[in-house]
Amino acid sequence: MAEILEEQKRPKQTVLKILLWLAMFIFASQASTHMVAAGDTWVALACGKHYVNHGVNTVEPFSYNSHKAGPSEEQLAKYPKWSHNLIRKWHPTGWINQNWLTHVIFYKLVTAFGSPDNPNYNMLVAWKFIINFLVMVCLYFTARLIGASSFTSALMCCVSLYVARSFLDIRPAVFSNLLVPVWIMILIATLHKNYRYIWLSVPLAIFWSNVHGGYLYMFVVLVPFFGISLLAYYFKIESIPHLNKKALIHTFCAGMVAFVAMIVFNPYHLTNLTHTFIISASKHAEDWRKVSEWHSAFELSNPVGESMPFIMLFFAFWLIFFAWFFSWISNPIKANLKKPQKNRISLEQGAIWPSIDLSLIAIVIFTLFMAVKSRRFIPIAVFVAAPFLALWLDQIYRMLSIRYNARKVAKFRISEMPAPLIRAATFTVGAVVVVFGVVFGLHFKRIYLDPFPASTNDSIFMRMTASYLKPFDACAFIRENNLSGHMINYWTEGGFIAFAENPDKKTGEIPLKLFMDGRAQAAYDIELFNTYNHDILMGGKVGEMALYNAGQLKRSQFTKQDRLALVDWYKPVLAKYNAWLVLMPKNMWKRPLMQALETMPNWRLVFTNDRQKIVVDTSTAKGKALFEGIFTGKTKYPHTYNWLEIETFYMLMTSQNPEHILQNIDKIYHDNPSLSSLRMVTGLRGENVERLKVSFFKKILQEFSDSADKLRSKSGYTVHLYSAMLSCDYLIRHDGVNRKKYKAIMKDLDSQRDELLENCLW
Repeated sequence: MAEILEEQKRPKQTVLKILLWLAMFIFASQASTHMVAAGDTWVALACGKHYVNHGVNTVEPFSYNSHKAGPSEEQLAKYPKWSHNLIRKWHPTGWINQNWLTHVIFYKLVTAFGSPDNPNYNMLVAWKFIINFLVMVCLYFTARLIGASSFTSALMCCVSLYVARSFLDIRPAVFSNLLVPVWIMILIATLHKNYRYIWLSVPLAIFWSNVHGGYLYMFVVLVPFFGISLLAYYFKIESIPHLNKKALIHTFCAGMVAFVAMIVFNPYHLTNLTHTFIISASKHAEDWRKVSEWHSAFELSNPVGESMPFIMLFFAFWLIFFAWFFSWISNPIKANLKKPQKNRISLEQGAIWPSIDLSLIAIVIFTLFMAVKSRRFIPIAVFVAAPFLALWLDQIYRMLSIRYNARKVAKFRISEMPAPLIRAATFTVGAVVVVFGVVFGLHFKRIYLDPFPASTNDSIFMRMTASYLKPFDACAFIRENNLSGHMINYWTEGGFIAFAENPDKKTGEIPLKLFMDGRAQAAYDIELFNTYNHDILMGGKVGEMALYNAGQLKRSQFTKQDRLALVDWYKPVLAKYNAWLVLMPKNMWKRPLMQALETMPNWRLVFTNDRQKIVVDTSTAKGKALFEGIFTGKTKYPHTYNWLEIETFYMLMTSQNPEHILQNIDKIYHDNPSLSSLRMVTGLRGENVERLKVSFFKKILQEFSDSADKLRSKSGYTVHLYSAMLSCDYLIRHDGVNRKKYKAIMKDLDSQRDELLENCLW
């Protein structure tokens, strides 16, 4: 009867468990909202579009510099003739895309819920949320599987998702973020539940090896899992859980079958494996890893992700681990069994001293140091560590409780959590759910659902990936003029350009081929990658000197002498690649390539807006026709304001009619507000022009002042704000009478800008 009454006094934990699931749901949602640029996402869409329409192959359809499909006859000549067909089938070379299935999934998602002509990009955001929810579920049940309580399991789920947040984007690697915890769960189930679970490694290997190159992790960590278990079995170390003889045989066989299945059920077969080693262990591997995401987690200035939360968790991991280890190292229950029967302390059911899962701990530590060396592995490291941190926190409490009760009541017993503590935990978790849920919900609404200041192209996907910065109008210009041949592009925009072009229906090849894109080692030699970065974008040693001189002079423009030196450098470089068109974003306009092209008389601007410029070589037939078409009407533009902007650009060089130019600029600005059109006003020259320019900027500033509230309630407010700031800046310098007034206005506009910048990012 007393036991029944005691049970009734204990608070039910159903409410606490519901609140814990709500907390995990909120943290998983919040982890899915980080803004990360989407270069790889657009590459995925371009590749997926090609695979869906033309199948998986090694013929690269986007670039004129990529690996050629092979092996060639020359490469096969050193092997016996009978083996040639086998080599072609089982070890193809060329375009090896280990993420091909993810790319297909991405393209199918956006077109299934939209259409090929009008993709629904928000489905990729939904995919990201779903993957992170599945990660959360997997982590929770993994922790519960190894014996952690629901509270510590949920706690570490929330912590791990928070730590990983800034590294979670929309790219194939996100599949590995899920499949790594799935694999750890399979290994735990194999070790602690039933050895037959190891056979789940076969379908996992097949799927993983087709969606992302991270599948190699599966086989790497299987080695310590099997090896440590084998040693513990051979030396009969009872304190280390290990597989028995039958389980070891099954694990070995399952690993071999999974390895073979990974090769057989992959379109690239053996190359899918050898390609991974080439990019990770070849003589050029270090060169590929110079990009920021491969740098150490302890490099705090690195622009990829926020690693400080991981660093804090890393040190917390060791603190908790050593606290657990020193609590575990002396086993009072085992020592008690050595005492005479009459002196032994009684042992209650459930008071079990924990074992040490050495094979699994080795995997956790190995994965953590992967992240320390390369920050791109931070998500998988925290996801692998989370269940064990939850378990160790629980076990520290249990071991301390066993020791305490052995001294106080002479029983090995684990004390129940006091009812007040459970109530306090329930209240705390409830408060976190309410407060964090409301704050997160309001923040999500403001960032992703309310009018978006930075752009009118404002779907959730566009905001989350900053894809509104991509060259939409420039690519429409390329399509409408049916441009073909070789171009030079900015490499992180290559995937978007390839996706935006109209490919050949039979071959899938795009007509205007890229110099290179974001697939890096999947499609290019390291020499080409280095040439692009050093010789093409930066002008080699000549460009380095020009940048140094400009820095010394504290100027954004190069000197005439440096420009001429750059022209001499680029002439043979451009001729080598037979490129007649260059498309570059704003951040490259002051760099050596664009500075040199603007100096060359045969390279002319044919398209410009706030974010992109297209220049063409008019010494080629295609370039000449496109340039002359500006003035004859044969060159097509996606919008009237695009044509007016380029026409006005050339009118500034020749026209003596500033009133007409200002009318053009006024129409451009009111059709599609842009800073590039307003900057043209400052380029006007001639008698009495200053008065017209001042009057024009006063008009722009007054229009902004009259309609600021209305503009703020719509997406795209930023361009209006910056236009007002540009106008105000000009008036401060050229309207001496009202300078004080405009300085006050500028101060207010500056504060608005700072507020917008803070409210646009998450």
